[in-house]
Amino acid sequence: MPGTKALSLLLRDCHVYQIRPVERFGSLPGQPGLPNPEVFLERFPELVDAFLERDLSLYLHIKAIDPDYFDEISVVAQTIRPIGAEYMFLSPVASKSVPDEVGNLIFECPASLIPEVTRNWFHSPLIEMEGYVMKKREFGRLAECYFRPDSVETIRRVLSIIRLGFRLWPDFKWDRPIL
Repeated sequence: MPGTKALSLLLRDCHVYQIRPVERFGSLPGQPGLPNPEVFLERFPELVDAFLERDLSLYLHIKAIDPDYFDEISVVAQTIRPIGAEYMFLSPVASKSVPDEVGNLIFECPASLIPEVTRNWFHSPLIEMEGYVMKKREFGRLAECYFRPDSVETIRRVLSIIRLGFRLWPDFKWDRPIL
């Protein structure tokens, strides 16, 4: 794997933008609180709709630190399968013998599901959410990338598949200032 400088050169035509909520909750004197994910709650459906062209779909990658906030098995059974959306588990369900094991799921998120996503999963810093806007037929190619070793080629492949990628919450770097 090339060094950071070489990697920067290889990916120089890729752009990364960060939008972070300035609003925080739980602040103590001299210590800022966590960014408040609910800042995006009201506008998220509108933002997603602006990104989706008619031949593109939204896929969400949800990871949870606490199964009380997100249990991917029940989400698939109760929400995703009934609407016929594509999905992929990134942690083997068969090995989920420990109740506190982290949930890790990517699924197609139709516009009709966005209100439920924001209502149920925008309230907790215990859920990390990434989104990928891409053509539906590319989902299998994206899935393959998750099981490849990290490399410039893998990153390039992912970037060739997705039109837009975003991370909503959190970045787990609480000590970094918000710019």
